[in-house]
Amino acid sequence: LILAFVAVELSAQELPPVLNFTPEDYAAENQNWAVAQGDQDFIYVANNSGLLEYDGAKWRLYNSPNNTILRSVTVVDDRVYTGSYMEFGYWQHTNTGLLEYTSLSESLETSLIEDEQFWNILVIDDLILFQSLNRIYSFNSTTQEFEIFDSESSITQSFLVDRSVYFQQEGLGLFQLQNGSAILISESQTFLDNLVVSFFKKNENYIAITQKNGIFQLGGGNPNIWNQNTTNYLSDKTIYTAKKLTDGSILLGTISSGLIHLSSEGDIVYEIDQNLGLGNNTVLSIFEDKDAHVWVGLDNGISVINTNTA
Repeated sequence: LILAFVAVELSAQELPPVLNFTPEDYAAENQNWAVAQGDQDFIYVANNSGLLEYDGAKWRLYNSPNNTILRSVTVVDDRVYTGSYMEFGYWQHTNTGLLEYTSLSESLETSLIEDEQFWNILVIDDLILFQSLNRIYSFNSTTQEFEIFDSESSITQSFLVDRSVYFQQEGLGLFQLQNGSAILISESQTFLDNLVVSFFKKNENYIAITQKNGIFQLGGGNPNIWNQNTTNYLSDKTIYTAKKLTDGSILLGTISSGLIHLSSEGDIVYEIDQNLGLGNNTVLSIFEDKDAHVWVGLDNGISVINTNTA
């Protein structure tokens, strides 16, 4: 009995501490679609109600500019860029310390597509890229000029890897954006049949994490399954988002199955679900802050995981 008790205690110690914020704590809606950190270390969250700002002590909510769901957020210098339904732009602090919004989409010469939503924001130097399911809008923050890439089919996701933008077009494959044009990288069946939720570089190869069919490695040829044991384990799980951390390990956010932590080689290190302290079992976003704390936007609430604790 003593040995069994010790074994349980050691197993429990392998999980990092988790701090949870409920919708009552931050006084906004349940769902949190993206997280970012500002130069003052403030945390910003794209919430169904609008933009959440957390200064380490209290939360403040800024309603979205057109009272719709905020889908994306990122911070560049003193600007907090956000994307929502039929709208994208940036927030800046005024002399009062409060955030004020400036619309960028209103200055477009081209009309937005009906019901367009902006799910992702990527940053390359002076370029801020707002990605919807239909287009990628590139805004030059220095010249204030726009370039627009129109997709042949739905853009399921976009990724920034080594200052290059990669994206998946539904039914067409994996592409790289070069000088405003889509360059085909792979039309393998892997990228035709599977929704890619994360794409990053590992050594000289690329890793593609799919929603329902495991993890693939892409080198010079066709994609191959990466870490067969983990891929087999994920066969009955749906991955919504994933993040490669600064230490090389990987976090998988699932629908209804919580959070799965993989080593840099793809082996399962631990899992955290609602029974083990996570605020909710459906993960919508993952962000690693400057102190290596992981902020997890959930279907109901926000969790913070101290992954570098002893």
